[in-house]
Amino acid sequence: MTIPVFQKGHFGQNISETRISEDKKWKKKILGSLQANYSRAPFFQKYYKSVETLLLQELDRLAEVNISVLKWAAGELGIDIPTIRSSEIEGIEGVSSQRLVSICRKFGGSRYFSGFGGLKYQEEKLFQDFGIELIISDFKHPKYPQLWGEFMPNLSIFDLLFNCGPDSGRILLGK
Repeated sequence: MTIPVFQKGHFGQNISETRISEDKKWKKKILGSLQANYSRAPFFQKYYKSVETLLLQELDRLAEVNISVLKWAAGELGIDIPTIRSSEIEGIEGVSSQRLVSICRKFGGSRYFSGFGGLKYQEEKLFQDFGIELIISDFKHPKYPQLWGEFMPNLSIFDLLFNCGPDSGRILLGK
């Protein structure tokens, strides 16, 4: 999904500050793409209306859209864990790895789980200095039935849900 944002003069801003372009054509484009590519998927009808409602919300910040989609997807996958925006946590300092370490310390965390991409920017020594184990996830993408030809990994959560429905959570866990 590509969501147009205001960029000029805003490089380096936090995602919570990133405003979405006032041109709402992106919503119709994404919904049209989902319909064109997934209307024949086994669980398209089960999820499409809620995805449409999700994307048609009047949200003006990129973080709000991301959080809304993540919460919806977690609910559909049966994931029920408390979440909090880092911007809402008092006493958090620093940027990048410093910020992550500060959050871990705030909540008494001894481990930080990161995706593989974190290796590019996270300072492992900083985590070690504060007694926090940095664990890099080695995600192995599960294969599942898709509509078109050979399996294509790393698509969206919509692909998994439209194709596999209620089994999606089990598939992600490799069960």
